[in-house]
Amino acid sequence: FLPSLQTKLLCLWDDLEIPHEAHKQLHGSKLTIIGFLVDADRLTISMPPGKKAELIQHIQFFIAPGTIKQSFRDFQHLAGWVNWALNVFPLLHPGLCALYLKTTGCVEGEEWLYVTNDVKEDLSWLLNHLHIESEILILEDIIWD
Repeated sequence: FLPSLQTKLLCLWDDLEIPHEAHKQLHGSKLTIIGFLVDADRLTISMPPGKKAELIQHIQFFIAPGTIKQSFRDFQHLAGWVNWALNVFPLLHPGLCALYLKTTGCVEGEEWLYVTNDVKEDLSWLLNHLHIESEILILEDIIWD
């Protein structure tokens, strides 16, 4: 069941023939939006623990000792995944610098790229901070006098 105001809005959209999908009509104080947990009561956005653990594990695999090369597609995949995580952890953006620099100017035909020390250092820095960070506070409580 949907709140009455939301139902009225959807009925208006139906009358105006504005498309909408039933499964996307969410309501409540805790929602999952583009894979993130949004808590309107606590004013926070967080990454689900399982997804965060998967990302950490993937980065660890990417920079594991002895890793010399990764495919260009793996570089792109990791960059996209970390970029998605930046929605919750925006201060971790510097952790992608070397990764982006390494892929600049590359095309799909260049299949393997070296995982340089710069890439490993940046991703290690990112890993250390991912272990510490948990959520982003959207708005801090303000006490009015």
